[in-house]
Amino acid sequence: MKKGNQDSREQSNEPAVNWRQELEGLLSDVDPSTAGAVRDLFERHAESRAESSGIPSLESDGRDIYSTFFSLAGDSILLHTLEGCIMDANKMACARLGYSRDQLRDRSFHDVLSKGAGTRLETALARVESRGRYSFETTFLSKSGAQLPVEVSARIVNHGDQDMVLSIARDISARKVAEEIVLEQKVFLSQIIRNLPVGLFVKKVRNEMRYTLWNRMMEEMTGIPRERAIGKCDRDIFGTELQRWRGDSDHIVVDKHETVELCMRNLDAEGEEIIYQVVKVPIMDAEGNTDSVLGIVEDITDRVRADAEIRRAHDDLERRVEQRTAELLGVNERLGIAEEKFRSIFENSILGIFRTDLEGRLLVCNPALAQMFGYENTVDIIQASEDNPEAMHRDRMVRRDKLEALLRGEHLEPFEHTYTRKDGSSFVGRTHVRLLRDRRDNFPYLEGFVEDISESREAQERLQRSERDYRTLYEQASEAIFLLSTDGRILDANSMATEILGYSLEEFLGMAPQAMITRDHQRIWEQLQDIHQGNMVRLEVNMRTGGGREITADLSARLLEEGRVLVMLRDNTERTAMEAALRTAKEEAEQASQAKSEFLANMSHEIRTPLGGIIGMTDMVLGGELKAQEAEYIKGIKEASRSLLEIINDILDFSKIEARKMEILAQPFQLRERLEIVAGTFRLSAMEKDLDLQVQCPSELEETYVGDACRLGQVLSNLVSNAVKFTDEGTVVMGVELVERRAHSSVLHFSVTDTGIGIPEADLDRLFDVFSQLEPSLNKRHRGTGLGLAISKRLVEMMGGEIRVTSRVGQGSRFSFDLELPHAEGDAREDSPGEDAVTESSRRVLLAEDNELNQEFLTFFLEDAGHTVRVAGNGKEVLQALSEERFDIVLMDIQMPEMDGMEATARIRRGESAAPSDIPIVALTAYAMKGDRERMLEAGMNDYLSKPVDMEALYRIIEELVPEPEA
Repeated sequence: MKKGNQDSREQSNEPAVNWRQELEGLLSDVDPSTAGAVRDLFERHAESRAESSGIPSLESDGRDIYSTFFSLAGDSILLHTLEGCIMDANKMACARLGYSRDQLRDRSFHDVLSKGAGTRLETALARVESRGRYSFETTFLSKSGAQLPVEVSARIVNHGDQDMVLSIARDISARKVAEEIVLEQKVFLSQIIRNLPVGLFVKKVRNEMRYTLWNRMMEEMTGIPRERAIGKCDRDIFGTELQRWRGDSDHIVVDKHETVELCMRNLDAEGEEIIYQVVKVPIMDAEGNTDSVLGIVEDITDRVRADAEIRRAHDDLERRVEQRTAELLGVNERLGIAEEKFRSIFENSILGIFRTDLEGRLLVCNPALAQMFGYENTVDIIQASEDNPEAMHRDRMVRRDKLEALLRGEHLEPFEHTYTRKDGSSFVGRTHVRLLRDRRDNFPYLEGFVEDISESREAQERLQRSERDYRTLYEQASEAIFLLSTDGRILDANSMATEILGYSLEEFLGMAPQAMITRDHQRIWEQLQDIHQGNMVRLEVNMRTGGGREITADLSARLLEEGRVLVMLRDNTERTAMEAALRTAKEEAEQASQAKSEFLANMSHEIRTPLGGIIGMTDMVLGGELKAQEAEYIKGIKEASRSLLEIINDILDFSKIEARKMEILAQPFQLRERLEIVAGTFRLSAMEKDLDLQVQCPSELEETYVGDACRLGQVLSNLVSNAVKFTDEGTVVMGVELVERRAHSSVLHFSVTDTGIGIPEADLDRLFDVFSQLEPSLNKRHRGTGLGLAISKRLVEMMGGEIRVTSRVGQGSRFSFDLELPHAEGDAREDSPGEDAVTESSRRVLLAEDNELNQEFLTFFLEDAGHTVRVAGNGKEVLQALSEERFDIVLMDIQMPEMDGMEATARIRRGESAAPSDIPIVALTAYAMKGDRERMLEAGMNDYLSKPVDMEALYRIIEELVPEPEA
């Protein structure tokens, strides 16, 4: 027996070594946790066998290790023949493919592949057979029909004295999604560049500024085809003179790494001036040098000329409208604001103003024209004309004849034309039309006015004998007008008479006005007799309307030709109605203001939610392995998203200030540290421009004050940002000086001084206007919303100060303000979290979030920090998850379907869930208006973070609310 054992040990020694090597080769293809477990099992079996018999059994140990290998592996594993017949599969493969183990043993490898992958499998198996192992990508098809992209690592193994193939398939769905996103972005960017409505070019700096990009619009604007431009420099294309001029702006972009905006004027082949707006942007390489110059060119000639033409037409229209209003209404100082409002309504309801192309498609029109044609707004009527431009003209041949006459150069007098409304009815409009000449001496536009004269034509047909009288009558449309016969009966009345007195025109005809007068009949009759002496009679009368309402009216009457009498009535109750209308307008304005605040809050939520997802997803993608160009694209997306977020924050801040909902806090802070924080934000941009950014704070002021450090920093940041932006060389100084020290406070003088371009004196008055930007829009070099200084001015005023500015063009500017700040006891140094502020320790986190992008990136970063995450899509799922698992903290979105975060929190706090009622809950919301934080905390939240979520801040909150468990 001993000899037999010795022989067995000698025979099995070499295979055992080969088995260990083969095992290590297999474990290199699976996840680390599986590999570690299998190695431990192998070692325990080897020791056990050695103790019992001195020889590890390869066959028995192999079965055990293969069994463990199959059961523990986090990847799908299939054992099959070289022909693809599946012999065995692990649990993960069964779970992902949707088959039982027995079902898979009866199938071929081809049965679990998607359509089209079979041919590639034959090639892969052939290479496995020839090489011993081979890795390839393919797509599994589950029993339910779902496609699962995998990376397969296949190798030849010996199983039961037969060569088999062991295939380990790793899920690469996430990687495929990322690759598709990058590919879509590349295609999307290529389509944008190809179809941009502006010229786009790129010059390579290291290749003598030769063109590497020249899009279709550049070809149209310059007449130079792309083939002639690519690979050439400005000298080759434009000649020496223009090459020298263009090179000057290129040097600014390349040497100073600055974006340059300028206007360029050229003459076309016909000698007409063409105006271009050119923007040149530096494209940096990895070392921070300018690699290329990106140019954006837009032909703004038509825009500039059209703006001038519109301004002239607008001025002419205002003059005409004012003249006609004066003719119709006169000037009556007693009516005041009410009469101005009525006149405005009257003006807008008379003329329909339009501009069309030669086919009749509306390009521009006013609301009066839309109402005239039966449309609710201008957008609908423009769309209708785009779909069927001829449909609005009942007499289409007349329109074409008029158009041909205009094209022949004939002058058209105002003419009557029949138009068709939206509902199919027609009306007659008096039309004034002319051709608008463009810069190339063509006639592509028609411009004119339409006056609806349907009612006046009907009146003229009914009253042809008294055309002169009724022209005067109907021009006084703000009063009730009657035409009386010689015996004192009503011949006609205007619409205002029917409106004021409540009778229809048919009821008025033949009626005696005395029947409506309720008092002093004899006195009124005697006064009216003066009419026959040629005198104008004015008196006050009391009248009863057709509806039974008694009114007091001013009556004026005068004699017309043929013994007829013109009577005009003005209702004295109109002023009361106007006052009621003004009160109603005020209430509507207050409601509109409230609606604006609610709109901004909702828009903040709706914009911040996808923005948070975009920023988070870009952070995730940037954390992976990307090509340099791909990383640049993703960084561009992230920077654009953060710029949009800054604009949204500016708008929200300004809205809070305008609605008087911005609060100034009173908290201790350290002045010197706050100034250094502000300066640190702009040191890099100052260094890039070679500016000397200084902070001047005397040692006597390095103490603690009470105030709103955040808002003070916001004001100083806006001022320093503008100083750095508009200073090309020299210094920018942010300083504070002591004006007066009092018993419990100090008056401090804050200032920001630069040596920049300065501000013309004429522009100082509008410097702090909302959305005001002093640079001309066509050649501005600096971006911005125009809200920074307006917000700063209002914040300083809210803190009890007044901002001032002095400036000289070419020498610089100085912004300053004084604030009285109370003294504080103790030290209020502002801690800035370092890299070690957040420690990694596992917490069980329940994430309540309905947005899939936010779910993905928040889960990614929380798990990356060592936490375990479960996602719930709404409040109901939160309560369900709390009943199934124990969690350390809940991250609760506020706006979710079915049950929102506020209701879910309330139920948890009331003990209506399986979790402890005091479980930490943190609100994650895109709402950022005043009162939102307080509202969340009152609802039972432990803390609050607005979206996009600052992950470092979230890590710190988790650390504070869920302390690390003791070891």
